[in-house]
Amino acid sequence: MYLSAPKGFRDRTLVVERLAMLETSEHVQPLRDFSAALVERRRGRNPTIEVPDFDPADAGVSARVLLLFESPGDKTLAGPNGSGFISADNDDETAKNVWEARDAEGMHEGVAAWNIVPWFLGIGDKSASAEEVGQGAMELRLLLPIFADLEAVVLCGAGAKSGWKRFVSPHVDDSRLTVIETWNPAPRTFAQAGKQQHFRNAMHRAAPFARK
Repeated sequence: MYLSAPKGFRDRTLVVERLAMLETSEHVQPLRDFSAALVERRRGRNPTIEVPDFDPADAGVSARVLLLFESPGDKTLAGPNGSGFISADNDDETAKNVWEARDAEGMHEGVAAWNIVPWFLGIGDKSASAEEVGQGAMELRLLLPIFADLEAVVLCGAGAKSGWKRFVSPHVDDSRLTVIETWNPAPRTFAQAGKQQHFRNAMHRAAPFARK
């Protein structure tokens, strides 16, 4: 994360630059391969599946902190109104909340972001079903070994928390990980007393791992 202000992808030239970076950045190529394989595995179940890419401005396979959200929002879609990335630079309020919390802690390096349900669920406020969370968690279990340096996972929101506890933790050795639970950074959540500060506190706990 290196842009100087949130909602950077409002400038479409920056999206084009990031897409070019995606093609050439070595640290994100294994994650692109993972995403492509995921789409192929899931296409029979979901012929219109859309999985946004990891942001190449983040740490890629070198990430020491993984921010795990529930599912991709509208602005993650590739196209005229979205970026095609899971990114704190997206042009929406949730991404802005993440950008500001990361920036306040100096978490500009060492971080990757993903969703426990990595495919787009639909326009608007779409909550993931328990089945979708379980299916997404199966893919997450395949993803985690790619992050060889991972030390902390921040579970952002109820879907990420429940999915990790039920479908991930029993099947992987997460004893080497610091698992931090917090709220989803969506504006409607931050409007509730104490939840914005809780999220920022979680970023504060994760920051030392990211800055190593």
